[in-house]
Formats: sequence, structure tokens, C-alpha cells
Amino acid sequence: MRYVFKSDAGSLFAMKLRNNGKLDIRENLYSGLFVWTKDVCGMDFMRAMEDGRLTITLIDSTDIYDLKHVHYKSFAKYSSIGISFDLTEVVTKDTPWKFIKGVPTKNLASDDVQIMISGLDKVSFLTTEENCLLTGAAAYLEAREYTDLERACLIEGKTFWSKPVLPAA
Repeated sequence: MRYVFKSDAGSLFAMKLRNNGKLDIRENLYSGLFVWTKDVCGMDFMRAMEDGRLTITLIDSTDIYDLKHVHYKSFAKYSSIGISFDLTEVVTKDTPWKFIKGVPTKNLASDDVQIMISGLDKVSFLTTEENCLLTGAAAYLEAREYTDLERACLIEGKTFWSKPVLPAA
């Protein structure tokens, strides 16, 4: 996770999903998850994701992501909040990509999903905004029509047994 743009009210950052070979996410549709933990972000961040104080938009060169579901996992100190999304179209100009000899060519090693979060000035973070946002975890799986309950179960199934490593100062 890295910042692309940052302001007091909102931030745009990129989450890199590495292409692991089991599911070629550069050539196939997939469903993805982003998860943040309570022990770094705090309860106000979790509540803001649920109550609409935070607005999340997924961005790329074209409109190819569909935000599906926000789910809060209540599990004492292992509580977390996650969003699920779908890649809706496989395109060449899907970041990261560049022109090579005049031909648009995408990097096949990873997919960068840009996440814009607005309303950050309305949230009290447990640690800092940077610690929270930059320690988000990501995962993906094969595309299919997952119900909201199935998407919630995917987030429920991920437990962080230790605090994520905070970014270097």
C-alpha cells in the first residue's frame, strides 16, 4: 500500500496485488478484499466505514472495479473491517501499464488498485491515519457471483494474529 495523493479530507492510495500464478489476475476477472484492523485503525475508523462518514471509490484508467460490500468483523482485539470488490473487465490499460514502442502494455506481475477514501477528516484514528491506511491487507480469489453473506464470510475468515508492521517513519 502506498500513497498516490494525500489531503486532510481524503487520500488516494494504491494497493498492489501480486499475480501469484494460481489465478492470473491480469488476464482473468477476480474478486478482491481489502481489510484494516481495529488495533491499528481504531473503532471510530471501523464505524465510519459502516455509517457512511467515509466514502470509498476504486479507481483505475477506466471504470473496471465494482465495490460490493463492507463488513465489520467483531472479534475482540482481532476485530477488523473489510471491503470486497470485483474486477468487471479485463483491459490493457489496467494499472500498472505503460506504452512500449507505442503499444499500451500492462505489467503482468501485479495489479494496482487505486483506493480513494474521502471523509478522513471526520475520523479519529487509534494510532495515525498513515499507520491505519498503509497497513491494510489485500487478497483476491476467482470471480463468481458471491452473495453479501459469502463476502462477509471471506472477511470473517481472515484473522490477524499479530499487529501489522507499521510503516517506517
